[in-house]
Amino acid sequence: MKEAVLDNSVISAFVKIGRLGLLRDVLKGARVYVADTVYREMIFPEALCAVSFGPKFGGWMILEKVDVSDFGSPGIGAGEAGTVKLAKEKNAVAVLDDLSGRKFAAKHGVAIVGTLALLRLALDRSLVSEEELVVVLQDLERKDSFRMSRELMDWVLGK
Repeated sequence: MKEAVLDNSVISAFVKIGRLGLLRDVLKGARVYVADTVYREMIFPEALCAVSFGPKFGGWMILEKVDVSDFGSPGIGAGEAGTVKLAKEKNAVAVLDDLSGRKFAAKHGVAIVGTLALLRLALDRSLVSEEELVVVLQDLERKDSFRMSRELMDWVLGK
């Protein structure tokens, strides 16, 4: 993927399990954006520090202003709306987990990946071992209340 727009749920999931660096590594080589609507939702200092406010300031996620005043749907928060709109504008992949946000993105023709697809990519690129990935998935369930079926877990683990 050449360009990706991150939603707060994905960023927060990686922060809660102490793996924000893994998210950065999986997306290495891609231009990574965060909508200002998502930035306003972010609460973790390590995530906030990873946001760049310009070419010489900040981290690996590029902050972009997005006007969502005319873009949304019932049940879609400002963060999801900003993620989808920015991904549409940049012809980028929207990285989000929320089911209603994913449906909203699909309705607007935006490509979608989520946390689990990124973890599978980390395994495929040998950024994590299968054993380490099992721990990551357990941490997601325990620390982020992330729910996944056994079939989905097996897919992430390459089984």
